[in-house]
Amino acid sequence: MMEFLTTTYVREIVESLNLLAAAALGAGFYSLSTSHRYVRDRTFDPQYNQLYVVRFVLGVAAGVILSVGIGESYFPDQNLGKGLLAIVGGYSADAVSEILQRLADTLLTIVKGSPDGESEAVRRADKAAMDAQRVRERSEARERLHQAKAEAEAKNAPQEVIDQIQDAIDSLE
Repeated sequence: MMEFLTTTYVREIVESLNLLAAAALGAGFYSLSTSHRYVRDRTFDPQYNQLYVVRFVLGVAAGVILSVGIGESYFPDQNLGKGLLAIVGGYSADAVSEILQRLADTLLTIVKGSPDGESEAVRRADKAAMDAQRVRERSEARERLHQAKAEAEAKNAPQEVIDQIQDAIDSLE
């Protein structure tokens, strides 16, 4: 019985270390190819070395997450091995982050309900606010036109001008 547990544990440890190494390979390749461009273009700045280290560690974590946590359930038809998923996850930590964000959004939708109802309510409230603003603006424009008409009549403006002002007032009502 003890041999079985030992063999199983050793096998799991070796598999985990292989996935970790594959994720590190993908993350290392990404970091090296990115830094290579900067060295080639003579724009490499050692001040950003910490970012390369952080990106490497993030890539390793993303590779492990993709291969162990997400992998086969998220890509059921592709028949990708865990090792390949670890390399790809290590190389593209941004993609793994997007997958996790989608999963989190889906979970939130399940818990909170569909955001479509909220969006529709927000759209209706925005439309109502815009309609109210339009009514206020039209009312203010009518008031200004009435004042302009009164001033035009007081200054004996030609009837044609007064009629045009009245037409503008009528169009706003």
